[in-house]
Amino acid sequence: MLRSRDRRIALVALELFESRGVGPTTVAEIASAANISVRSFWRYFVSKEDAVRPLLEEGLRDALERLGGVARGQSFTGAWADPSAREGEDVDVVVRLLRLADREPAINAVWLGVHHDATRSLASVIARRDDSSEESLAVRVRAAVLNAALSVAIEYYASQNPPNRSISDVVAEAVHYAVD
Repeated sequence: MLRSRDRRIALVALELFESRGVGPTTVAEIASAANISVRSFWRYFVSKEDAVRPLLEEGLRDALERLGGVARGQSFTGAWADPSAREGEDVDVVVRLLRLADREPAINAVWLGVHHDATRSLASVIARRDDSSEESLAVRVRAAVLNAALSVAIEYYASQNPPNRSISDVVAEAVHYAVD
């Protein structure tokens, strides 16, 4: 669960980045708008762009929880059978972030870094479901493919805004293509 302080700072940073751009926005402005000191900001984040990382990590934690609930022999696609678990405001925030990442390379770098860091956790989920070693080549490749599928699905949803489709539908379809 994302701490309310981290979420508040991340949302403030997102608002400022959207309205002013990443370059012109300063750490002092983010800290002031979030009612924290600049020193506290640097305690929590390594860069101003990194301030949005908690929002992206929250989405990946949700995916890991869903995937972790899949029983041996079951399809990972079923992890998105209950779309109500992750819709609404949280999805809107990620869509806003990815639209920002399309025009702001520094935010895109944070997005790519979050996904890079998730591969090991995805390998662990796959290995648990398949009762195999997370260090095996097969599991590691499947984790990388699953990670790419999650990333592409969310980027697709953010850029295309497909009518009559929820993000859960798009992610489930991508997961099906990738690993089921």
